[in-house]
Amino acid sequence: VINGTAPNPVRLSEMCNNLGKVMGRPSWLPVPDFALKAVLGEGATI
Repeated sequence: VINGTAPNPVRLSEMCNNLGKVMGRPSWLPVPDFALKAVLGEGATI
């Protein structure tokens, strides 16, 4: 589980890319918005 906070909102793709760099792992599989909405429903909207 990762709890990330920031003073300003960022796009999911930007966060995943930065997280991949920090962890030393590739971030090559972005999750499209419609997939998040299908899985999380209203919880996908911030």
